[in-house]
Amino acid sequence: MSRNTALLIIDVQNRFKKTCEENCIVEKIVHLVKIFRHKNLPTVATQHHDDPRMTSLLSRWWGNPLNQGSEDWQIVPALRKVLDIEDDLIITDKTRYDAFWGTSLRTELLKMGIDTVVICGALTNLSCESTARGAFMNDFSVIFLSDANAFTEERFHEATLTNLEHGFATIMTCEELLRKYENVSR
Repeated sequence: MSRNTALLIIDVQNRFKKTCEENCIVEKIVHLVKIFRHKNLPTVATQHHDDPRMTSLLSRWWGNPLNQGSEDWQIVPALRKVLDIEDDLIITDKTRYDAFWGTSLRTELLKMGIDTVVICGALTNLSCESTARGAFMNDFSVIFLSDANAFTEERFHEATLTNLEHGFATIMTCEELLRKYENVSR
């Protein structure tokens, strides 16, 4: 991690709140937001929603629409409290697993001079893994936090960590990240 690093929080929304809480990631992410803010490093959050016409395969696959603006679409309250609407970038037009697909995420990160993203959020093997791969394919270095990403089944979580470590991302715990980069700031 360098001073050109951003924290990328994927879909920590009310729809996935139970999974996030069961895996104890919300508190860790809130702590990371505070650390990144203290170091003047940017924080980016995404909010997934289904396309309103339900025409994408992703929307049809799950069949239970996540509507933009609904209560399920909102960022979980504990995280919402620490995000700064004026300073933190919130990507609200994410309609695919990969947060880079069809959004301004790449452009915004490049405008900020970012070359490395730290990925955390929900759901490990869907949006978080897809975004990590998307980041790598867009030439960003990726740090993927093993204990700040959540899914309902451990086997999928572990499979993602194994896959990403073998060609897309550096896998770390939150503690390892903070220990290794405690002196970094902008």
